[in-house]
Amino acid sequence: MNNLISIIVPIFNVQDYLSKCLDSLVRQTYKNIEIILVDDGSTDASGDICKKFASLDSRIKIISKANQGLSSARNDGIRIATGEYIFFVDSDDYIALDTVAYMYGYMIKHREVDMALFNYRDVFMKDSKLSKNICKNPIIKDAIWSEHDFWNAYYLINNVFCTVAWNKIYKKKLFENLRYKNGMLNEDELIIRSLVKKCNKIGITHRVFYYYVQRVNSITRGLNNKIRSDAVIDELIERNNYFLKAKEYSLVEKNTRLLLKTLSDNYQSLTNQQSSKINFGMQYSKAKQNLTNIFRVNINLKTQLMVVLFCVNIRMYTIIYNFIKRRLVN
Repeated sequence: MNNLISIIVPIFNVQDYLSKCLDSLVRQTYKNIEIILVDDGSTDASGDICKKFASLDSRIKIISKANQGLSSARNDGIRIATGEYIFFVDSDDYIALDTVAYMYGYMIKHREVDMALFNYRDVFMKDSKLSKNICKNPIIKDAIWSEHDFWNAYYLINNVFCTVAWNKIYKKKLFENLRYKNGMLNEDELIIRSLVKKCNKIGITHRVFYYYVQRVNSITRGLNNKIRSDAVIDELIERNNYFLKAKEYSLVEKNTRLLLKTLSDNYQSLTNQQSSKINFGMQYSKAKQNLTNIFRVNINLKTQLMVVLFCVNIRMYTIIYNFIKRRLVN
């Protein structure tokens, strides 16, 4: 018997993209699906487009709500989802027509897998039209990952591929007593550790199923923003503690380097506003307190020196970091 699959689509002011997205869902070759559209207070024609599609397909459910952000919309979708498995699709993107069929089959074949990742392509806007898409991760290979394998790939291959919500199929049980943090940017970054911790195994396929549309004014397009939120800094600090407790010292080292880079980027993005400087000072202080813990474990001398310089003088650390980065590029 084919299990019911839930596809959750948060929607906010995407009238120019929504029809293509929904068309890719209703035409899935795997038919036993429910499509949950969460209209997060759209003020354009997105709501009407949802109603039009729902009138033609009984598998579509609509939640209409005041605008509360992406995390809240996803959480509302999870709350009413009745499928054994969950996909998330952003409403300005689209998926291949055999996505659900292939990934459901993958989960049935690999029953030890609780979450599986698939590849994606960037699709760029040009003159208001979708341009040729570009494969983002040609190096991704089929595999079954442990928790350690996941984090190793996160730091060494591509943390976007590992982190984002929309290139994955999940067993719904992963979201028992777990939800996205409301009112936050980088919400995927804040939940992924809890999801991975719950997984027995994590599946990987190189197959491209997701088409990630790059547009100017989307909240979720901001994957490469230099300024990372306090919540992300706190998460990186908590990861250090988590890896230290698990005695995953190689991951402590990799995460420490990411923490240093993130704070260095934040430092370089400071404005002259006093509130900005005070906020960064609090980030820096918390990070320094955490980084002293890494000297209790065996990490390489280069990373130790980086941490010492960062803690003593972040301005000098940033100058040296940028100099080395330029030398490597040239």
